[in-house]
Amino acid sequence: MFKVDFCLAVAIFLIVDFLVVISFWVFYTYHNDSETDLQNSKYFRQCPYCCVVFFDYQKQALCACPQCKSLIDHNDLL
Repeated sequence: MFKVDFCLAVAIFLIVDFLVVISFWVFYTYHNDSETDLQNSKYFRQCPYCCVVFFDYQKQALCACPQCKSLIDHNDLL
């Protein structure tokens, strides 16, 4: 039979938890749907005045920044 003291039990518990979290992170990082990311990236906009990045799903000539409320022409967007 193995003798396990409290410090060793805590260390084993933390190592196992760390490995589980890292494995989930690697799995979800490398197995995500990249097509969805590419489809959503065309809606990213950045305000040239306050530099906030936001989604703009509307296809209008002017859009409003959600933070500074300035009207921005689609040609001025980055």
